[in-house]
Amino acid sequence: MSVETLVKEYTSLTEAEQAEFLALIGVEADDDALSPEWETEIDRRWQEVLDGTATLVSGEELSRKLTEKFGVEIKLP
Repeated sequence: MSVETLVKEYTSLTEAEQAEFLALIGVEADDDALSPEWETEIDRRWQEVLDGTATLVSGEELSRKLTEKFGVEIKLP
């Protein structure tokens, strides 16, 4: 499944289904934990993903960049 397809599927879920999905993958949806500025920035970046204007990288490429930067091998799917 492509990232684009996953995003479309996720955004079609109800809020309750989205919360359940996030819980299943181990992400806590605690809206109070972020400052309003971060919420705005996250919304802006998410909109770029939805609009197709964000530059996305594969997990493999991100793993390589993180390994280079931090010197620790990090494997992402």
